[in-house]
Amino acid sequence: MRNSSLLINLAKAIGRLVVSYKEVQSLAGYTTLIHEMEEVLNDLGEGKYRRIMVTQEPASGDITAKDNKPKQIKNEF
Repeated sequence: MRNSSLLINLAKAIGRLVVSYKEVQSLAGYTTLIHEMEEVLNDLGEGKYRRIMVTQEPASGDITAKDNKPKQIKNEF
């Protein structure tokens, strides 16, 4: 009886670890997005912004970056 309850508790603990790992991965994704947004906002504040437009050319089917030069923007706040 005691061994079966220990095994049940072990299975529950492993399940909680799996769920926790999934939640940590989700949190890491959100922090990455926030970091990228913060970099863009800092670039906007400094007056520079690099925008890469990715399009698909109909003739070749290759995906290419059309414009990857830093752009000067004007702050109108």
